[in-house]
Amino acid sequence: MSLKSWINTIHLDRQPETFDGVLTLDNFLTPEKEAGVSQDVREKLSFTEIYGRYGEKKTRIPKEKWDCLADEEKFFCYQQAQIDNGPSLRGPAFHFVLFNELVQSQAFFDWISKNTSFTLTGSVDGQVIKMDKHNFSHLHSDYRENKRHICFVYFTGHEWQDGNGGELVLNRPDGNQHVVAPIANRLVIFSTSPDERHHVKELTAAWSRYTVVYWLA
Repeated sequence: MSLKSWINTIHLDRQPETFDGVLTLDNFLTPEKEAGVSQDVREKLSFTEIYGRYGEKKTRIPKEKWDCLADEEKFFCYQQAQIDNGPSLRGPAFHFVLFNELVQSQAFFDWISKNTSFTLTGSVDGQVIKMDKHNFSHLHSDYRENKRHICFVYFTGHEWQDGNGGELVLNRPDGNQHVVAPIANRLVIFSTSPDERHHVKELTAAWSRYTVVYWLA
């Protein structure tokens, strides 16, 4: 699969810089591909509500139990569509299926490796996440030994406005925070080492936040 038909030329032609653990690229996909992926994600994926509790394994629990937790015990609440074994489709999702294939292609692994200095083996798992008003994901690390070196977050769907909430906040090992607004057609790549932790701010407006998330190794 050709990257040129999908990824904005400015990103394909960019000269790799020293990867400090975070890379943010705006206008990542070409306008045509972005429009197709966005429509598929919003209209053709089937989402399931999930709720998480902090603990040894950060367990998923039913909503009725989650509602009874103290605030400090609540880990996340959002909607999810699994894509590691193919997307959860309600109908033909041509653009999204091809996007999923693109991310798992050797050409894409090579492009990621060039821009992050990680050598990827081709291991991929992922999901699409939908967040609505009052949804959030509290502080955590995505680290899994030998299974997740890089997290790839692609924002799509409706346009974000300041005040909507839903920003991705990356807590860097040096103690600084890197705040990423969920702007449509923005790609964020960050390392998933044990000391790289992040959270998603609670959505404060009647707005839906869609992200396509992959972990690469």
